[in-house]
Amino acid sequence: MAGAARRLCHQCLTRDPQGIYLGGNEMAMTPRSLLAFGELYRRGGLTAAGERLLSQDWIEASWTPRTRSRYTGHGYGYGWFITELGGEAVRYGWGYGGQMVYVVPGLEMTVVMTSDTRQPSSGAMGHRDALHRLLGQIIEAIKQADDTQAGAANRPWRGAQG
Repeated sequence: MAGAARRLCHQCLTRDPQGIYLGGNEMAMTPRSLLAFGELYRRGGLTAAGERLLSQDWIEASWTPRTRSRYTGHGYGYGWFITELGGEAVRYGWGYGGQMVYVVPGLEMTVVMTSDTRQPSSGAMGHRDALHRLLGQIIEAIKQADDTQAGAANRPWRGAQG
């Protein structure tokens, strides 16, 4: 495991009683760290500096639907939900309380949304669906801006990371 990935594991993952890291929950990440995680996947496993942390094969395997989520009806790969929002293919990670990382490969875009972690983000409350609608509106606005402006040169968010 590469150094940056090892630091990520040691900093934000808890262990079970056997000492095995729990990678599917309790990932205490800042919005900036969550954005870096999403960007790592969006870039096909490369960091912003070009260091390979994940293989392209792993990204593709992660983003291949293996089943359907009983919570959303969306496809589910290895840790990623797979759907379409705003007419674009979207891959997203969904954390407790509505912590979301969305990757929109077709627009070269990663979006992070954070919410109140003291409240669940179940579909019954409508919060998750509201976040999906918001992302759909963001996607539609970007596509509309692309139609009226000169394209990629007017996309300051592309490749940027705060």
